[in-house]
Formats: sequence, structure tokens, C-alpha cells
Amino acid sequence: MCVVSVINNVLAQQQVIDNREVKVNLYYSYLSDTTSTSRKQPVTIPDDIVILLEDLKSKFIRHSDKFRAQLEAEMAASHCAVKWPDDEDSDKLTLQCTVREEDVGAAEQVHNWTDTSQTIADNRLASIATTCDQVCGEIWTKFLEETKLAAQFELTELYIEEDDNSFSLSYVGVGDSVAKFRAAAVDVSKRLTEELAKAKSKKFEVISNLSAAQLQIIKTSRFWDAMSSGVEVSFDGHGMSLQGTEAEILAFKVSMYEEIVNRIQSRTSACDQFKMKLLRKPDVMQYFQSIFEQKNLNVACTVTANDLVMHGLDDSSINEAEAMLDRELSQAKVPLDSTSSAALNIPRWKSVETALLNSSKILDIAVAADKMSVICCGIRDEVEAAEAKTKEFFQQNTIAEQFVALPEGKVAYIRKHLWKEVDDIVKSLTTDAVKLEPIEDGEKSGFVVRGTRHGLEQGTREVVELSKDILEVVHDSDLPGTQKYFTTKRGKDSLTALENRSKMVVLVSEELLSQEGSDGGATLAASTPTVKSEVHVDVSGTMIRVLKGSVSECYAEALIVTIGDNLKHTDGAARLIAAAGRPILTDHGRNQKCICGMFSSVPRPTDPSIPPGSVNEYQLRLGRQRQVWFNPLRMNAWCAGKTVRSRENVCHT
Repeated sequence: MCVVSVINNVLAQQQVIDNREVKVNLYYSYLSDTTSTSRKQPVTIPDDIVILLEDLKSKFIRHSDKFRAQLEAEMAASHCAVKWPDDEDSDKLTLQCTVREEDVGAAEQVHNWTDTSQTIADNRLASIATTCDQVCGEIWTKFLEETKLAAQFELTELYIEEDDNSFSLSYVGVGDSVAKFRAAAVDVSKRLTEELAKAKSKKFEVISNLSAAQLQIIKTSRFWDAMSSGVEVSFDGHGMSLQGTEAEILAFKVSMYEEIVNRIQSRTSACDQFKMKLLRKPDVMQYFQSIFEQKNLNVACTVTANDLVMHGLDDSSINEAEAMLDRELSQAKVPLDSTSSAALNIPRWKSVETALLNSSKILDIAVAADKMSVICCGIRDEVEAAEAKTKEFFQQNTIAEQFVALPEGKVAYIRKHLWKEVDDIVKSLTTDAVKLEPIEDGEKSGFVVRGTRHGLEQGTREVVELSKDILEVVHDSDLPGTQKYFTTKRGKDSLTALENRSKMVVLVSEELLSQEGSDGGATLAASTPTVKSEVHVDVSGTMIRVLKGSVSECYAEALIVTIGDNLKHTDGAARLIAAAGRPILTDHGRNQKCICGMFSSVPRPTDPSIPPGSVNEYQLRLGRQRQVWFNPLRMNAWCAGKTVRSRENVCHT
């Protein structure tokens, strides 16, 4: 990371060379930005979640302040605001993300927001129960009064809807309040019906030993309409109630068993597991039962653990009902491969799945256990639409990968010092299932970016931008033994200390050696000196250049060489340079009492054997009586923030 204070301190210090002040400018202009260098990753705010509601549930939500307050409190903890259904848009509940792109920690807050918010809302909405009771019209008014009186406390927790035409009472609520209210309603209904029967000198009887299929066929047949009987028949969730004289009720029961119950036939057939799962839902079975009634088919459909059972009074009705069920109920399978199946982990898939379910009457979507297919089951038209939407989603969101080549040092630096930024990139692109994998393998180093088509483009762009913040500095060392030093424990410890202190990564690499020198040592082919960087001193007109190449090909007024504390040219680079320039350089150095060391300079020579230069410049060419080539070692340092700390006023040869 860039330490801005270091840059400011260097710029604030007075730099002097030869008693002249040197103006220091930033080599990279973008270092003038004193703001934090922490990269703010782009954040993708999730789309709104729209949930379609049943009419009665929507009315209950608008009616219940308590329910809205509880759900709002839960959703607010997940950075979600709730837009409640109103009169104009009564069937929709909308969840909106409250996180803004500029918020601190926005990437973490939107991570898995869609799944979390959808789950909380679904669990809350699933707790809403709806029930409907229908009674005789003669006791309707009294039934309402006494039921509300008997369940006063539960009444405050419910939404009640009365239908005076069908004499039905619907109530919606949360928790056990619905069950308690219904228990009170059933007790009141039975008591009032018995009282009405006694008042009419009639008998009241409840038939509760019939199956659901038998009740459905009896109700649909309405066989009693053809009887000249005064028996009043009503159906509820508990069975069938009869009211009339004892003789009338007996005649009704005899006809019912002879004409209906004893004639009912049942046919069992195998059914696909996905269709079975769908038919077990009460609203699905009710939908198909209404279709049977519209077609005047007196049949009933039930499901067992593994089979579908069709009940009817004759074979023709059962055959027609089975054919209709087979035509209306369809199934489609969308196959996936290993790359497209990865899109199932994208939060956007959950949004697409929810939208399809909410927009359909009868539809179920299931992912195969091996995640290699998606099965859509429901009404044929809705299945075809869901299949097309599912295929479109996977075509647009198939996971692909791309390799972004980077220097090994940059990859190592990112892994060690910028991994939080990498995590931020991944979190900001969660909806596109982006994954970043670093690879450190010499020239094959870089990042593997995986994600959807959109995520791949965005993730690749972010990795490249992140790498631009890292400066690469190459230091060519011509000191013999450097390579050997950095293989020792002390050398490795010094590199580790440097990396920990300066937040940088240092890699040591050896250049290819080309030939043998006269002394049998490995040599590197000489190269013409090239300018690596330069600084212009405005006051003196001096140009300070840093060159790379063979030192014997360079001209200079002075050499600055690192030597030991005894100031002798007997070791390391000092010995080799002294040997290359013998005898002029070493003799002159002794005569002039030259100190060749760090931060020292060589005085202007006055030896008459050295030809004088111009007035402002003296050139000294190193002698080449003996040419020596050094075993070089390249040290690359990578650091973020476009600066590397180094000692001022030092030029290494």
C-alpha cells in the first residue's frame, strides 16, 4: 500500500548536491494524489424483489399494522425496505435494497442480499393462514354475531371477510389465532344448526365417515335435487350435515349410498414424481377439480405415496378425466452441462425462479440432485413459458473463464497485501458468480477469472486496474556473491524483514549467462549503456542519469562504490572496479586520498597524465587493460503506490 507520508516527507526535505539545492519532482505524476489509495470496488445494487400475493393475504397485510411492523423490523436488519401493496397494486409486495454504492462496507452488505431477503419474506408470508366456513342462510346473521363474540381476542388478530350471498365467512391471520377462531366458529355453527332443527321439529345429523373423494363426488352429483325431499344438505371441512325429519334423512342416506357411494370406481396409475409433488398441493388439486366440474365430469382425484388415484361413477368419466389431466399437466426438462450448472449458484437465479413461480397459477421448478438439469412442471402453457425463460437465463449466465497474465511479482504482491481488495471485487460481483484464482508460475503467472459473460468482463477489468496500482522496480546488481548471499538464511531473513517493513514483495531471479571470461568465471554479454531514468537540476543545469549496462563503457567524473569500513579496495565491487581501471584509477585514488564509499564523491583529478576535459566537465574513461565481466543478479521489487523507499542522493553503478 502507498504510504503518502513518506512521499510528502521526501518532497519536504531540502536536497543538496555539490552545495547546490536540487529540485525533486515526482517521477510518476499520479503520486501527487494524497487521498487514500485504497481502491473502492464498484458495488452492484441488487434488483427489487417482487412477490405476488393472494387476494386475502394482501388484504390481511394492509389491515394488520402488527404484521407489517414485525416484517419491516426483520427486513431492516438485512438492509431491506418493504413497499406494501396498496389499492392500486394490491397483489404485489416489493422488497428494495437500501444499500447505496457509496456506503462503507457496501460490498459486504449486498452479498447474498437477494437470497436472505427472499427467505425472510417467504417464511413470514408462509405463516399467514386462510380459512373459509359456509353455513346455512337461516343461521347466518346469528352465526356471525355469536362467533365474533366467542372469539373476541382472536378477532383483533385477523382479517375477516363476509359474503352474504354465499353465506361464507373467510378469515386470515398468523399463528394459532386462525385455528382458535375456526374452532369457535365450528362450535357455534353446530349448536345453531341443532337449535334450528329442533325449532323445525327436525333432526340434525352429521355424516363424518366419508372420504374426501366420496364427499367430492356426492357434492358434484347433487343427486338430492331429483328427490322430493325436504332435507337440507351442507358441506364443510368436517363432512356433510343433514337437516330434516328422521324419515327424510334415512331416505336421503339410502339413496346416497345406492346411487353414489356404492357405485364409485377407483383407478390407480403410476405418475411422475414431479407431477405427484405438484398434485399434492391443495390449490393445484382444487384447480383441476374445478376444471372437472366445468366439463361436467363427476370425478375426484387423490394421490397416495407413489400413485395417482382417479375416482368416478363410470369408466368413461375416469378415462376423460385422466386424458384431460395428462393434457393439462406438462413437464419440461432443461439439461445443463458443467459450466452452465454453475449459474445455479448465482443469486439472480433465485430471483428468476421466484418471478416465474409468482407469475404462474400452477407451476413447480425443481433442480435435479446432480444439478445437471432443471425440471419445470405445471400447466402446459406456463411450463413452455418457464422453459423458455430458464433456457434464456442459462444462455446469458453460463460460467466462463479468462486468464489475465501478470508479472509473478505483482501476483505475489496482490496475494500478500491486496487480498482484501480481491475479496471486495468478488463480493461486488456476487450476482455474476465471479471467482478469482491467483497463479504464481514464472512467466505463466496471472489471475484466472471465472464468472458470467458480464462478470467475466467486469472482473477482468478490475484485476487489470488493481495491478496498475503496483509499481515494479528492477535493480540490476553486478556484485559477485549476491546470488549466493540471498540463498543463505541471513539473506532470506533480510528479504523477509524488508518485505514486512516496507509492504513490498522482492523476487530474486538470475539472468542467463553467456560465456566464460579469461578468469574462468561465468560472464554476461556486455550491453551498451541505456538510460533508465534521469533528473534535471535546474539551478546548475546538471542532468543526473541512471544507466544500465557495462560500467567500463561509461564516462563519469566520479565513481561511488560500496567498500568496507577499512576503506580498502580489496573486496567486492571496489576490488573489481579498481582492477578494471588499474593503474590510473587506483593510483590516482591513493594520491588524492580518495574515499570511495557510500555518500562520498571523488575530487577533480589533477594528474597531468589524464587529459583535461572541458571547463564544466571532466571525463574519465576506465582503463581496459584487463576486461572483467561480472556475474549479475537481477532483483525485482514490487510495491503498491508507485514509490519505493531508498536512500537519497545515491546512484548505484
